[in-house]
Amino acid sequence: MVDHRAEPLLPAEEAGKLRSALRIDLSVGCSRGGVLQPCRRKHEPPSREARAQLPLGPNEHATEGDICDMYARLGWDERDQLGAVLVLKLALSLTASGMPTYTAEPLLRTVAAAANLPHCHLLLGMRSLQISFGGGPVHVLSSRQGKVLHRLSDLHCLTLAVAVAVEPATLMALQAVDAINRRRSPFGWAIEALAYHGFACAAAPAIFGGGLGDFAVVALASVPVRLTLAACGALPQLSALSDLLLPIVAGVAAPSLCALFELDACHAATATLSLLLFELPGSELLFGATELKRGNLVGATRLVHAVVLTMFMAVALALGWCLAALPISRLAPSPPPNPWLPAAAPCSGGATAELWPALLQNGLQLLPLEVSFFVLLGVSVREMPSAAGLLLLTMLLQFFLSHSALPLPGPVSNAATLFVGTALGCAHEYVHGTSHLIVLLPTIVLLAPGATVLKARAPTAQHLRVGAAEPPPTDAWFELLMLAVSFAVGEAIAHHLWAPALSRRAAARAEATAVALSDSKAVCPVRLARIVAVGVPVAETLE
Repeated sequence: MVDHRAEPLLPAEEAGKLRSALRIDLSVGCSRGGVLQPCRRKHEPPSREARAQLPLGPNEHATEGDICDMYARLGWDERDQLGAVLVLKLALSLTASGMPTYTAEPLLRTVAAAANLPHCHLLLGMRSLQISFGGGPVHVLSSRQGKVLHRLSDLHCLTLAVAVAVEPATLMALQAVDAINRRRSPFGWAIEALAYHGFACAAAPAIFGGGLGDFAVVALASVPVRLTLAACGALPQLSALSDLLLPIVAGVAAPSLCALFELDACHAATATLSLLLFELPGSELLFGATELKRGNLVGATRLVHAVVLTMFMAVALALGWCLAALPISRLAPSPPPNPWLPAAAPCSGGATAELWPALLQNGLQLLPLEVSFFVLLGVSVREMPSAAGLLLLTMLLQFFLSHSALPLPGPVSNAATLFVGTALGCAHEYVHGTSHLIVLLPTIVLLAPGATVLKARAPTAQHLRVGAAEPPPTDAWFELLMLAVSFAVGEAIAHHLWAPALSRRAAARAEATAVALSDSKAVCPVRLARIVAVGVPVAETLE
């Protein structure tokens, strides 16, 4: 691939020879300056027969051979068969990596049109995908929405490159998608486990205003919560109950440790919410509201699922607290207090009352929280500093709007925060090529959507104080829907303003990268690290 700035220095015939002979190595990522290196050895993609037994994609048991045989009986040629397989594999991969429906569906339709397939009908749901081409059969595929940002950006770039490539080599594109899906987290299970504990511990002071006591309680209580999460992942019998088991374990561990350390009962609420912050349905609220606004009924399913999941967590949390209260009540001379009722003295983490020192203190508390969260999402060390800096600015804005004297209601503050977070994420995508979700998703999670609803609804299922006043009822449906709409308003405005610039930038990157996906080129997709669109200097090319 000859740099367009150096191409005028070469005769047209020589530049054409270089373009046709060069093989781009997508396995080593980028060198300094973001340059793709030539392939040291030729990696031929496997034939269609060799790929017949490969699974179609994540969370799906059908094979590529099943799809090819189906369309072969309909009279499709081999190229169209592989094109259909590529669209289905990309749909499963983009969904599993966390791309929202309203972004994935236009990309997949573009890929199908570039492959000269009949009109593509798409319905991407939370648990299943329905895809058909023209009047052909409808594919109902199993899917599961995930949060794997280190795969999402590369799949996005690869999808754009396939869409604009001239006669793309479908087998090479399929091999590249498989290489991205096989890629593990760059940190390993040990560092991820430490990041899980660090995220919960840092959330207590940074998000919920806790102190050293809350930090210690969360540090100890996160151990059984993490073991429960590992057991749910290892045992299929428990995987469907993870949304209930985690709140139960947190509801047992946090109050028990607070009673052991003789902390006030309100510290149990701070510790419990810190332990469950990662499980709150924040992204489903935003994606559901945005999809519903665009006329996709899948958004209604997402919103209802987020509200019902919050209610399930509230009931499970109340059950865990009741289980913890049984041994505590035997040891204590009086019935244990309910941590969800207002405390006699506020549980403060010692934050200063002045705004600017408190803002600085919150910024220092957010740094370890952000690093831990990016490790959990698999964001590489190279991309982490810029994304963490933009996320820090967004969260400091939210802290300023929440604690300043500005008369802003909650929905307006949320919309302003998401507007700034989305705009900064789009600017990051424009410069670096990675998806803006690398900033948007952490922003939604750290805003702790549903935490107030969870804290308000838990008392309705559990009252331990004899004669205690009934807590004021909370309309969980209205509060969560208003929260989702406020998120969607800020995200929609910012993304709409950035959309033209991002489209032009993505098209330029994709056109350059697509050279490596045409029929006359070879691709090295093993350990595919990143796909960017820049030229290789002529000196390195000749070497």
